[in-house]
Amino acid sequence: MKDVVINLFSDYYVIINLHRNNDAIVYKETKPAVGVSPIWNQPFIFDVPEFDTSQYWIQFLVMQGKSYTKDGVVGQVLIGPNTSISGIQHWNDITGPDFRETVKWHPIANIGTHCF
Repeated sequence: MKDVVINLFSDYYVIINLHRNNDAIVYKETKPAVGVSPIWNQPFIFDVPEFDTSQYWIQFLVMQGKSYTKDGVVGQVLIGPNTSISGIQHWNDITGPDFRETVKWHPIANIGTHCF
């Protein structure tokens, strides 16, 4: 991961993109959080057809500052098929027959790489 200078007074937020194949089809954003280890405990809901969840995946972009530029990206977490071991397991938990709400910690990876 690139060296990231942590600014205690900087806002951090997460951009959440629902993708179908390679296209982002829905965009959501968390409220900003401040500090060295910000925590976002905000629910979000996407409508995904239950008959074919294999085409979908979620990207969480952790952002620093108020700019929507690549320089503001701290890292990403991917959840869905063909992502990472933890990303696949989390996807299976939330899209399984029980459709249960699931909270899990994931490592933040460089943009363009998977979290393993």
